[in-house]
This record gives sequence, structure tokens and C-alpha cells, in this order.
Amino acid sequence: MFPWYGHLINGGNIIEPDVESLKENERYIYDILKAQNIHSIILSPLRAQGKMYGLLGADNPPAENLKHISIVFDVLAYFVYSLVSQRELTRFQESAIAIKASEANIHLHEDKTVLLIDDSTQLLRLNERILRQQGYRILCAETLQRAQAVLMDTMPDAVISDIDLPDGSGLDFCRKLHERRAIPIVFLTAHCDEWTVREGMQAGGCAVLTKPYQLVDLQEAVAAAINDNSS
Repeated sequence: MFPWYGHLINGGNIIEPDVESLKENERYIYDILKAQNIHSIILSPLRAQGKMYGLLGADNPPAENLKHISIVFDVLAYFVYSLVSQRELTRFQESAIAIKASEANIHLHEDKTVLLIDDSTQLLRLNERILRQQGYRILCAETLQRAQAVLMDTMPDAVISDIDLPDGSGLDFCRKLHERRAIPIVFLTAHCDEWTVREGMQAGGCAVLTKPYQLVDLQEAVAAAINDNSS
């Protein structure tokens, strides 16, 4: 499967409705699939922080349902990510070392405000809980319009923003915000390509985290962004 690896590791799905079409140009893959009596196949990657940790797949799916199955796999991959993130949160809460660290950080960050912008309510609440434990005052917005309204009343010490939002680009929004004030920004994205990372940094980003990210990476990115801006 090596010829497909590059496509999968970059977040792409493999949808092959006719394995026979691989016979000429992808003979290695063709021989493997043919030996297992596989006539069509779908593969979707399970990724975190730009790394592929596993695959979701189906062999010989009905041809008319190929695209629908691929969409279902994307949803399942995100669901698995959510479960893993929730497990990490539980472990964090139950860890005595983490609790002690959180108690110390409450006093360190209690005068700092962070604005979270994400159209996923689940991720928004998860990030809110994990950062609030460190003493930050948290403001939440599920759209850029709502974020703009929040900024009319409060100027946060840092912004954590998704890049792809239903009412616009988080990159464009934060770029304009950064032109008015050098506020530290941490971008969250499902894309791990170099262009996205470069654009994020040029838009004022202190860090660009690829979903699904580790919760501790988010904590460290926010702390570093605020500390660097204060120094």
C-alpha cells in the first residue's frame, strides 16, 4: 500500500470503485487486493497532529454508496478523536501531578483572558474546560460575527481560533485583528500542509495546531503565546 501512503498521511481518502483499473499502473496494490478477492475499496486515515495512527476501511462496498461511506468514515474519525480527547481530559483531571500544576497555574493566569473561536460546540467546551482549570478567564464564540461582538466589549490577552468557520476565514479575521493590536493567536486547523502553517504564522499566529491535537499542546501554546507577548 506504499503508493497510497502519501495521500493518506496528508488526510486524503482512497476511494477505488474498480480494483481492475489498478492493474496497469499500480500492479503492487492490485496484486495484494486481488489476492484477497477485493474488487473495490475505501480507506480513510485516523490522524492526529499531522501523523497517521490508523485507518478506517471497507472492502467491496456497494458502488452506489462509495461517497456516502467515505463521509461516514470522516465522521467516525472525528468521533474517535473526540473520544480520545475526552479520555485525555479525564486522565488530566485524575492526575495528582496535573492537579497540583493546575493549582499553581491558577494564580499565574488568573488575570488573563482568552477568546476561543470554533464552530464545534464540543471542542469549544472541551478547550474551555481545560484552559479554565489553569486560571484563564474564557470567552467563547462559535462564529466570527459573535467573536467580533465579543471584541467590541473585551480585548483578550490571546485568541484561539479555528481556521475554517461557517461565516468566513479565521485567518482573514485574525489578520485584521492583529493589524489593530499585536494580540497573540493560536490557530486550530484540520489541515497540516505547509501553506496553512505559513499563512497562520503570517496572520499573527504564535502556533498552528493540527486537529486532533494533544490537550497539553494547547495549554503550552497558549501559555507560551501570552508569556512571549508579556515579555
